[in-house]
Amino acid sequence: MPRRPQTLSVRIRAANVVLHRWLGLVAGILFVLLGLSGSLLAFGPELLAVQHRAVAGPPPAGWEDSRSEVLARTLAEHPQGHVELIRFAGDPLGVYEVYLADERQEYRHALSGEVVHERTARGDLLMVAREFHTHLMAGETGELALGWLGLVLLVLLASGLWMWWPRRGMWRASLSYPVVRLPGPLLYWWHSTSGALAFLLLGFLSLTGAAIVFYAFSQSLLTGLLGGHPPVFPSRVAVHADIEWPAVLSRLDKTLPEGRTVFFYPPAEAGEPLVFRKQMPGELHPNGRSHVLLDAQGQLAAAYDASAADWGIRATDSIYPLHAGRAGASWWQWTVAAAGLLPFLLFVTGFLLWRRTRTQASSKAVSSPRS
Repeated sequence: MPRRPQTLSVRIRAANVVLHRWLGLVAGILFVLLGLSGSLLAFGPELLAVQHRAVAGPPPAGWEDSRSEVLARTLAEHPQGHVELIRFAGDPLGVYEVYLADERQEYRHALSGEVVHERTARGDLLMVAREFHTHLMAGETGELALGWLGLVLLVLLASGLWMWWPRRGMWRASLSYPVVRLPGPLLYWWHSTSGALAFLLLGFLSLTGAAIVFYAFSQSLLTGLLGGHPPVFPSRVAVHADIEWPAVLSRLDKTLPEGRTVFFYPPAEAGEPLVFRKQMPGELHPNGRSHVLLDAQGQLAAAYDASAADWGIRATDSIYPLHAGRAGASWWQWTVAAAGLLPFLLFVTGFLLWRRTRTQASSKAVSSPRS
């Protein structure tokens, strides 16, 4: 008896099943590793502080009075341009965190400037997790691939949600734990229900991860929708022989005084400004997006308050803290860390379902009579 031709909707659904299955099998391991590394990084500073007590915060009393000596010592002990970034002492890391051009990191005592701990590129689990989660351990090429992987995960989640979506009146049955406690129904319930319930969370993290990689496009889109223009800073200032640290820090403290100084970008060559980043009270970003630019004698070159920016810029500045779980709320930090475990659950249950289907199909083929 000839088979009835399949309808278009049936063919589309069958194609979606194949797409979901093979995207999950091929890219699933990467999603698992990205999720697990993201869970670690959500508590990266806290884990580092537990692992190495010498760097744990808060910083010692009176550390701000020693900023001039510590910054001067740090720059003096490295060639010009070798220090790319200095994070000021805070909590949970009560030391200066120095990022070097050779991908090493130094942690310097907040009073003396002495190096109390060093980390090399990929030198510990947290460094490996950060390198994998941000670059797939493959530099700029890996970072670009990571952005596209975020969009692939969105497709995978959407196709799974479509397959699971219950018919009218079947919602309660779809969410109910299976009455028949057999491996097949249980695996399917855990895979489909956890994926459906986690769709918004995992989809949001995938979308924000891709937005970080494709930052220029994200910023253009958000400012086009919500308004605003990215700030423009001067690239040159008056050239001076040495940095007058007391004058520089005095001007820094008086500019955007409500803000907490987080980062210092040393000039790579003469004539470039001293760039400081501050976190203003109204900013979601843990590192702040407000800037103070000075010359070596403390003359103000530019100041920018990100908390007063238009909504398009503020939305762009919120992408990283929301993705990383560093938006200031501990419940969101724990939520992001827990979300990183979900790809592991989905991959394991999906893989077992696929193997079970393959085994059953092979058994039927062997047991069926030959024509």
